[in-house]
Amino acid sequence: DSVYKTNGVRYVRAVEGESWARIAAEYRLSVKQLLRYNDLDRPIALTPGMRIYLERKKPQASDSGLYEVDQDGRTLWDISQMFGVQLKKLMLYNGYRSDMVLEAGDTVILRKL
Repeated sequence: DSVYKTNGVRYVRAVEGESWARIAAEYRLSVKQLLRYNDLDRPIALTPGMRIYLERKKPQASDSGLYEVDQDGRTLWDISQMFGVQLKKLMLYNGYRSDMVLEAGDTVILRKL
């Protein structure tokens, strides 16, 4: 598997039939660690292309300060995964709940202003 970086944080992309346990084993992590790095309490279904972080995400984005949501239905968790920023920090910066569904045109703050 190829390892990529976003915001200085290493991740892999899930492939068809991937499991949290297989990724954890391959990178010598526990499933619990892997879930924590991805701001999850329990495993969710992996879809091809999904980013799975192999280390703790950063408290803020390194370059861009704002993200304009480009499609309806994205959640703050989705944006957290796109930019390698901790979900709890995005919730703090924006005053949103983690499960809040965003609409195209909404703006998300990615770093402390």
